[in-house]
Amino acid sequence: GRAWALAAHIMGMTTKVLSPGSVSTLTPEQLEYVQAWRAQALEIMPYMASVLFSFRPVNSTFVETYACDAQYRLYINFENVMGMGARFNAEAWLHEASHILAGHHDLSRQAGIKGEDLRLWNFAADAAINDDLRDAGCDLLTAHGVFASMISEPDYETPLYYMDKLRARQNAKNKQQQQQQQQQQQGNGSPSAPSGGSGQGDAAGPADK
Repeated sequence: GRAWALAAHIMGMTTKVLSPGSVSTLTPEQLEYVQAWRAQALEIMPYMASVLFSFRPVNSTFVETYACDAQYRLYINFENVMGMGARFNAEAWLHEASHILAGHHDLSRQAGIKGEDLRLWNFAADAAINDDLRDAGCDLLTAHGVFASMISEPDYETPLYYMDKLRARQNAKNKQQQQQQQQQQQGNGSPSAPSGGSGQGDAAGPADK
């Protein structure tokens, strides 16, 4: 499933400085593959044509598989995706096109996404589009993608909705971890340790989840 949790989406690409050699123009062979993948994507969702033909694909080692930015650059790590098959790549094109069509770049700014929030936002944005892609027949994505049901939420909500839920879950988890640490510290400093010992390590706190 990791391949579908695409590492970098539109909110971070334009602000990061790419290392030399991490982005290159397509070779003639890569261009042929791109044309084939786009053609298959059009067979699945022909109404995505305007976005698919607007993409400016480049080869990039900066991403694990795919990513896009607000300027319609489509970053493809050809070394990693060539062996995944035409269907995978066609669905990946539709996945990235859906981020553009849904305006996730602007929504990420509206939500104040930065720092550690990026990981949660990737999930929220993916969950907001993967249900539609599943319904359109993206079978590989259905098998490996992230969906709202993974966080016990309904389909067809916005990424802002999912982000609010994810932040609440993360805050609750952080609070629980703080309580566990406090309990462990209190246990380690307890004066009721067995005689002859310092007490350290004798009182185990709740296990981290």
